[in-house]
Amino acid sequence: MRKRRAIASRTEQPNESEILGLLRTTPLTERQRQVLDCRSQNLSYAEVGRQLKISAERVRQIEARLRTMAYRMSQEASS
Repeated sequence: MRKRRAIASRTEQPNESEILGLLRTTPLTERQRQVLDCRSQNLSYAEVGRQLKISAERVRQIEARLRTMAYRMSQEASS
């Protein structure tokens, strides 16, 4: 996990609109889609967690995985 963070922090990350655009066309689990939809409404981790009946930490983990997916997709698209 630390290695991924170090690598990701040295390169440009996709912005919020790029993440949404990249992930809208990607097959996601139902939970990932729910988190993505809630976060796109600018809800906090805690608000999303309450709405989906999961912890705020779990929401953060799911979003981190989505960001990683979007980052990889953006890297593939630019090469």
